[in-house]
Amino acid sequence: MGLNRILLEYRCFPDLCSSTICFLNDSLKVHLGFLLVVIGNSLALFFIKYKHLIFSVQLSVTYTQVKEQDIPQIFQIQRLTFEKLYNKYKDESSPFNEAKESLLEKINRPNVYFYFIKKEDKIICYVCTATNDEQTKGKIGPIGIIPEYENQGLGTKAMLLVEKEFLTVKEWSLDTILQESKLTHLYSKIGYKKTGEIMPIQEGMDIIFFIKK
Repeated sequence: MGLNRILLEYRCFPDLCSSTICFLNDSLKVHLGFLLVVIGNSLALFFIKYKHLIFSVQLSVTYTQVKEQDIPQIFQIQRLTFEKLYNKYKDESSPFNEAKESLLEKINRPNVYFYFIKKEDKIICYVCTATNDEQTKGKIGPIGIIPEYENQGLGTKAMLLVEKEFLTVKEWSLDTILQESKLTHLYSKIGYKKTGEIMPIQEGMDIIFFIKK
């Protein structure tokens, strides 16, 4: 319909045109209202599904190297972190059972490094890593996160911070429990590939190995 025709109809039938315009305005309001509801619901669902990613982006963390006097704190975080897995698998070699003396011996080994991850100066996580003498190969683990700070992307941040600390390392490795799909998915998401090696520990529990180059 051309502009001249619209103007002609408006001059000839002003009441009818005004009613039509009002109807169109009301219809437009209904459609806009419906569209806003759809958009609002979509944003709400997106936030619920990806809130952990949003929080992890906003999360600002720092890290410091652990010293001998920090062993009691590592011990405490490690017990809190691995208690649930220990109760599930009853694996006696779990980090949950590691003594303070073992941690002290480990921290004094050559090429073994422990780091605390802090949020607003509060220690909420630790990560252990070891490298070869040339620092061209490294292994990450274990990683301990205080349970109340889980699902905030801290494990990922801790690993990436360690990788950036050792820029000469060209190959990273780690292992985890095959049956813990949440952990295997996390490592795959940040570039670690399954080596194909699986080590049985006990019935219902196996260790799977990953590598990243």
